[in-house]
Formats: sequence, C-alpha cells, structure tokens
Amino acid sequence: MSAVSDPTARVRDWVRAAKDGLGPWNSIPDDRLATIGRRCGPEEVAAIIAILDDLSRNRAALPAWDGDSYDDIGKAQAMYVHILGTVGAGHLAAVADGLRSGSWDTRGWVTLALERHGAPALPALHAARDAETDANTRQFMTEAVGRLEAATGAS
Repeated sequence: MSAVSDPTARVRDWVRAAKDGLGPWNSIPDDRLATIGRRCGPEEVAAIIAILDDLSRNRAALPAWDGDSYDDIGKAQAMYVHILGTVGAGHLAAVADGLRSGSWDTRGWVTLALERHGAPALPALHAARDAETDANTRQFMTEAVGRLEAATGAS
C-alpha cells in the first residue's frame, strides 16, 4: 500500500515533515502539531488511535530498568494526543472512538486529547467514564470531566 492511501503512513509522513529543521532532541513545536491535527480526517484519527494502542503495548512490554525507552514512548504518546486534541470539531466522534480501545492506557491518552477539545467532549467523556471498567482509568476520566466542567461551568 502506498503512503498516499495508507492513513498510518500518511500521519507518520506528516510527523516526519514536521520535524524538518529541528535538532534530534527538539520536540515538534505545538503549531506544527496543530497543523497535522487540522489535516486529519476520520481515517487519520483512527490510525493515530491504532498507533497509540501499539505504543501502549510496547510501553507495557518494557523491562522495569528501561526508563529511557519508557520516557521516549510517553513523549510519542503525548505528541499524538496533542495532534488528536487539535483535529477539527467535526472529527470529535472519531477521537471519542478511541475511548473504546482495549487498552486502558490508550483510553487515558484519548481522554487527555478530548479534554483539549473542551465542553464539546463532555458527553463522550461522561459516557466513557460511566462505562469504564478499569478503576484507575475511570478515576482519571472523572478528574478530566471535573476539570472540564469547572473550566466551562458545565455539569
């Protein structure tokens, strides 16, 4: 499959292009990540959620002594959350689909991405929180909902 028709390859190409001109230890600036987010449609959003699932599996499989790799994966997850947090409002449902991931870790990262969208994300977060079976993830979602409700005056 060519990079043009494969949404995962397309997203990874966009991320590589966003790194142009940066040093190896420099993070991609927020405005470049937002540009990627604005380019994403439902296919790219689903691809990012699949990437987050892969990163979560890889992070969970690391030996306890490998803190550097653990941190590197966390930075990649945070980058993808930033991208998902800047996709167009019309694709919010596609982002919310990530709350049904089989990975509690991915569900947490998607919660953070949705929180970036503000009040429009509250219905999806409420539903996901109420259905969440992992106690820690449910608590994390409850805290995100609380922050959003406090910030927006919603309840």
